[in-house]
Amino acid sequence: MKLSVALLAILIFLSSCSPYKQLKPKPEIFSREGEYIQLLNKDKRFKLKKGKKYYMMFPGTQAENTYLVLRGNDLPLLTSHLTEQFTKGKGDIPVNDESAADDNVNVYKIGQVAPTYFWVVEEVRQNLELTLDYRYVPIWRYRFETRSAEFQLTLARNKVDRGNYEALGSTLRAQDLRFDEELADTRRKNQTLKSLQGELQKIEAIFPPEIKNSDDKAYLDYVGLKNELESELRFQENYQVMLNAFNKASASSSDGDAFALAAPDLMAFFERKNEYAENVVQEARQNIGARLPELAPYLEKVLQQKTDISPVDYPLDKAEALFRECNQQPDARFTAAAGAIRTFNRDAEAVANARSGLDDIKASLEGSGEWPSDNFYPRLQSQIDKLAASLPRVSATTYGKFSAYRCVTRLDQAARAAGEEMRSLQLGFQTAAALVPQINRLKAQSNYSEIIRLLKMNPGLDFLTRQYGNIDQLSLQQQESDINIALENQLWSVAESKIRALYEDRNFLDYDAALPRKNQAVKNAEERLVSTVEEESRKRINAFIEANKAVFQKVDSLYANPAFSPVHELTFSSGGVSVLEANKKRIQNYLDSFRYDQFPKMSIENLYREFERNPGDNGVAKARAIVTHGKYYKGTDRKIRNLVAECDPQAAKWITKPTEYRKIYVLPVNANSQASNEYVFKLNIQIESDAQFPVFDVNIKLPREVASRAGQEQWYERITMNGNVLKNEGRFTITSPTPDNDYECQLTPVQMVKNRDNILEVRFKHSAFKVLEVSVMCQRPIIKKN
Repeated sequence: MKLSVALLAILIFLSSCSPYKQLKPKPEIFSREGEYIQLLNKDKRFKLKKGKKYYMMFPGTQAENTYLVLRGNDLPLLTSHLTEQFTKGKGDIPVNDESAADDNVNVYKIGQVAPTYFWVVEEVRQNLELTLDYRYVPIWRYRFETRSAEFQLTLARNKVDRGNYEALGSTLRAQDLRFDEELADTRRKNQTLKSLQGELQKIEAIFPPEIKNSDDKAYLDYVGLKNELESELRFQENYQVMLNAFNKASASSSDGDAFALAAPDLMAFFERKNEYAENVVQEARQNIGARLPELAPYLEKVLQQKTDISPVDYPLDKAEALFRECNQQPDARFTAAAGAIRTFNRDAEAVANARSGLDDIKASLEGSGEWPSDNFYPRLQSQIDKLAASLPRVSATTYGKFSAYRCVTRLDQAARAAGEEMRSLQLGFQTAAALVPQINRLKAQSNYSEIIRLLKMNPGLDFLTRQYGNIDQLSLQQQESDINIALENQLWSVAESKIRALYEDRNFLDYDAALPRKNQAVKNAEERLVSTVEEESRKRINAFIEANKAVFQKVDSLYANPAFSPVHELTFSSGGVSVLEANKKRIQNYLDSFRYDQFPKMSIENLYREFERNPGDNGVAKARAIVTHGKYYKGTDRKIRNLVAECDPQAAKWITKPTEYRKIYVLPVNANSQASNEYVFKLNIQIESDAQFPVFDVNIKLPREVASRAGQEQWYERITMNGNVLKNEGRFTITSPTPDNDYECQLTPVQMVKNRDNILEVRFKHSAFKVLEVSVMCQRPIIKKN
């Protein structure tokens, strides 16, 4: 409770310390339209102290276009403003004061924007009792009422004196008027009154709907002023036209050309004749009618001096109307000249229209770049036929004595030139109309080369050729597309043939312009052909190797397979024979690397792996396949060559280490399986020895199936050493393989040749046709006791 009391005290204190004091008028302010009301505080004026700040609240209004007007002699002693939001010195946004130079009045436009406005007094320059009236008033009413007297005075000062107008033709002759001064004065007054009219229109623009046609005094005063002003303006407009006509007639009194050129101004007067008094009209007829004979010489001179073929820019209708308004008939000279001008203008316009139409047709030939449709030229034929029919025929019978005038002869030349051009185009369009449907049919077939041939057969149709400006490009694109399709479908010969045709193609509308693009297209197509042939050859050989690396039958035939040749034999190069041969050689060298290296190498490794894993599984065929692959292998891998040697019965197996057994695969050498098959194996004994004439025992461990009958019959057919047959006689012994010695045969002592090949060859027969395994070991001879 104590806390609430304390807060209330603080709020009251702060309120009492506010720098702005509110002024609350009594009676209170109402926002309704009316006259000025004095702002009082119970019949007394508000007392304002110097240096203090005040504010007063004014209600807003629902009416649009309303002023809040404050009026008082004390306003110059105050610094004040009106605002929609009162911030107590923190930055109000003032409403604009629209008052004029009167310091005793403030005028503020208010409306429905804010429910309340604040009149804020920021400074009081001296102690005073405030004298201040307020008024809510529509803007139109305030503006009209405050300026009504000014408007009336402006209208009165700028009215034209009508004395001369009323006396003209009776007591005042036209030649006695000072037209320049009268016209200048009238124009000045007219401009001032038009400005006044603009001011009134601005006021009328903001009339509320309910005020129109009402009996409101200010509104009726406005209508009266407006009608009086409009009446004066109408008179001044007519008066200026009259003054201008008389002035032009007077100024050209000694100049027939100037009089003729004034015809529009003179007729402007007669066109308003119903607006003038009869005395004024009669005065004009008398003055102007007397000078009408001057028109014919002017028209003749215009034709005689004209050198171009544009229409004569003269208002003949106005000149002829002057005769009617002055109640006269045109003389024969005027009639002839006017007729010639009308004919010339008609013909000039016809030639100009024909030329314009011709230019439009020629422009349509350039077009948007699209090819013409089948009905394009028949339509142009119809158009140009109509243009040709519209061309005038300029002749002496048409122009009479004026036919030799320069403008007429030039018009005749222009008409003839246009006619010649049209006839030329008519013939060209006739040919084009027959060609375009053919071209469009060929376009549907993408036969651009034939289109070019047709166009070149008609070299005179430049307009038609220009419409096919992209035909060379389309022809190149089509040929490139045909080549690409052939390559995509692996039609190598077709693609190469089309590349050759493109290289040799000279069928272009602009060969020189197309040549760089054509050469680039040939180069690109060639490169793609070569790279595609190379790529497809690579794919084919890889697939072939993958499919045949394990094949061990008819191995020789594998190397005759087309996969080792390019998928296509190149026959053409735009670079000549040297480039062609280089391309062919590169591709073939690549394929040969498979034929003589990668394929035999992979096959040998694969077959030997299978052979070694299970020699009994087609071992003979696999070994022979390895040997055949070895014939083609031109690589440098020593391992591969050793694998081939292991499977080749005719290749001597090296023995380089003493006392170590070396396994040897022994293969039959007869082609096919027989009752008795011949086997051969060879050894190249290369064991280092310090002896000058080294001697070794050779131990051969045989398969049981080969040595099982060695006790009954000799197991071998022949054994040779460096071509010399070895026999079991003398000091040389060939022991028989028996179960007791684990079927091992020993040759001892075997004489070697130092530092040379020592080839030991063993031949034997066996009933089985398969791979046999023997183990061979060489050692220094062991001295045996008898």
